[in-house]
Amino acid sequence: MKTLPTTIQASQLTLEKLERLAVARLQHTVNELQTQVDLDRTLLPPTRKIFFCVCDETALTASIPELKRFVADKTINMIVPFSTLDSLDKLKKGTEDTNIHARESIRFFDRMQTPSGRKQITGVKIQGPTEKYANWSECLTAAATVAAARSPTGSPVLSEEPDQDPPNRIKELLNCAIYCLSNLQPKSEGQVLLVTNDEIVREWAELYKIPTIGSMDVGRLVQREDVEFAEKKRHYDYASTNPRSPSSPMRGGRSGGRGGRGGGGVAGGRRGSWKEDERGRDDVNSNGFGRGRFGRDYSPPDYVLRGPPRVLLEEGANFWEP
Repeated sequence: MKTLPTTIQASQLTLEKLERLAVARLQHTVNELQTQVDLDRTLLPPTRKIFFCVCDETALTASIPELKRFVADKTINMIVPFSTLDSLDKLKKGTEDTNIHARESIRFFDRMQTPSGRKQITGVKIQGPTEKYANWSECLTAAATVAAARSPTGSPVLSEEPDQDPPNRIKELLNCAIYCLSNLQPKSEGQVLLVTNDEIVREWAELYKIPTIGSMDVGRLVQREDVEFAEKKRHYDYASTNPRSPSSPMRGGRSGGRGGRGGGGVAGGRRGSWKEDERGRDDVNSNGFGRGRFGRDYSPPDYVLRGPPRVLLEEGANFWEP
């Protein structure tokens, strides 16, 4: 029994250390959550990315119904170069699907130039007379500048210049696309794409680092952006209506932890991401508390403050009052 006082003193020191650890951990949690609250208060509403599609005749004659629907939904802005209008005019006569779609495209663009009294089409822009570079040399300089801005440091800006220039029809199309990349994309949150189904045009565009896409792939691109925008909006809506403050039951109250086991909520429970909280919103009871230790997300705490070691109690010491 001579070692009993020494053992009791060591146990008391251990309890003091654990209490200090608990206080420090709780203070860290409060500081972390307060920082997150400040971030949530400065959240900006998400914006949907708009795709500026520079379309050639192969894209329009293959997918004009789908492209018109995307324009109506305001998910893309269609840009029509002069060279595309000339090609559509040559394709409008005939009974093939290509000819039918060419005529449909021409009628669609004509509605933009009709007098007042008819519904104005938004989301479609015909290339303006000054919206191009004066010569091909100036266009190549702009293409190199755009490629340098989009390429990682140290990577080649442009591929080796070909021995000859592209045909005039393709040159005019690329001129319009490069002009949009240089003047339109830096001023907006959108992305400029050259939409074409012509493999030759794609090969020339690749030489000058112009992003291209097939007309049938535009739908998949829009669908992916819809999913990403819905996720961002759900995150924003949740953060706006449920600020993650130290007193919020959903984000960890006075007994909450920093995110490991035993953190989050007045009753304990795991502190998860906003997606987990979104899924678990239906499980919040009428008192405003999370599932806590009564839900499936509960896990034991990292530590538990206990009394003196069991061996001391067995030896008859009476200093512990439960």
